[in-house]
Amino acid sequence: MPRTSRSAAMDTPTKRKSLPAGAYHQEPLPAGGYLRYRCPALDRAGAWFVQDRDPVTGKLAQTRLGEADDKQQADDHKVFDYAQARGAAEGWVKERFLARKSISSGASSPGKLRTVRDVFAYYIADAKQTRKAVKTAMDAEQAAAANILPELGDILVAELTADAIEAWRDKLADRGRRKTGWTRLEGEEVEYLPLVPKKAAKSMTKAQLAEATALAVKRRKSSTNRDLALLKAALNLAAEKGKIPRDHMPWAMVKLYRGVKGKRVRFLSVAEQVRLVNSCPSDFRQLVQGALFTGARYGDLTGALVKDFDISNGSLRFDRKGKDTNIGHVYLTEEGTAFFRELVAGRAPSELMFLRHDVERGSRKDAKNAEGWLKDDVKSPMRRACIAAQIEPLVFYELRHTYASSLIAKGVPLMIVAQQLGQKSTRMVEEHYGHLAPNATKDTIRALAPTLGITEPGKVAELKIQI
Repeated sequence: MPRTSRSAAMDTPTKRKSLPAGAYHQEPLPAGGYLRYRCPALDRAGAWFVQDRDPVTGKLAQTRLGEADDKQQADDHKVFDYAQARGAAEGWVKERFLARKSISSGASSPGKLRTVRDVFAYYIADAKQTRKAVKTAMDAEQAAAANILPELGDILVAELTADAIEAWRDKLADRGRRKTGWTRLEGEEVEYLPLVPKKAAKSMTKAQLAEATALAVKRRKSSTNRDLALLKAALNLAAEKGKIPRDHMPWAMVKLYRGVKGKRVRFLSVAEQVRLVNSCPSDFRQLVQGALFTGARYGDLTGALVKDFDISNGSLRFDRKGKDTNIGHVYLTEEGTAFFRELVAGRAPSELMFLRHDVERGSRKDAKNAEGWLKDDVKSPMRRACIAAQIEPLVFYELRHTYASSLIAKGVPLMIVAQQLGQKSTRMVEEHYGHLAPNATKDTIRALAPTLGITEPGKVAELKIQI
């Protein structure tokens, strides 16, 4: 059995208390590098670091492992005792050694990508060429520039470690969202908002503030998951294309936060749908009806042309954006078919299906499809319609939730629901609406499964208890 490593000055909180404050204290590791402890200047917990020098370039690299167990019990994740910190430090030094070995075996040859920033430049360029909507690539580029590259951009891919990615992930999840609203000057420091807005927090009780904080943390972790998925996608593409070595993929070990996506999906009852439609002005009413009959996204619906309605089989064709590169068809109910038949009657095939006759454009009069519905046009009419219909405020996308939930409640198989929504698999449908499926399955089986007649009448009578 191997002996537990000891340290004359750092292996217990008591010993560390006697160290001079505000300085690093270190000891060498067997595989090279140093385990370092920084004693806090005030009465706070110290922190563990690991440092290693590249024998070729002479460049020093250091990373923070986590907090020391000076004030709270070690958990081998964020708080480390001496033995845990030493083990993590030795693992980090070993990963760097393997990374350097990978570089020397060809990772730095022509055509290879060196840094995480290089990887993202390659990923964005590929996305602009292969994605149907350029905006998809631009959104990824903005997300990377805001949340990934400032921390990880200049790290060599061959020196990237799971610990470094996890530290970035946790730091991103712990902070509030970026303060926006103006063009930030070069070198200007980024500001982050508190998890719960200060103005709202002042009027909350302790219980309400705790609940609001927990919800905010959940949302931040969900947002962090999207950035982590983007990082993995960029690195995986580079590995797949042979731009970085496939034998060093530490990001595969870093997991997404679990249980942080909201389970509550807002959808309207049939009675609420009727009230909402009846409360809309004519042009907006048609758009709302179209969403409730198709479950289409706002952009797909407002970009639809008269010729996209196929009266022969009662379907609507959508040239979907983003990752959905295939032309999609939504099949309509008899009621939906009748609605679209009347909507397109006598109109030119190339005309926008949903028009606005009740608005005179100002600054956007020359925009493409200005005669139809543009970005943000539905916010005000939706708000007014919800007030008039006396229903809880909702956004246009929740009409898509309503459509999907209605299908599942009627027992429509999840794969068909996914196809109607333009999804390539049932993953998103199960994630958002899966909780509705068990009852729908039960009702469908009881209503449609055949009666076999292979049992004899039971002889067991129900026992009635008299009190």
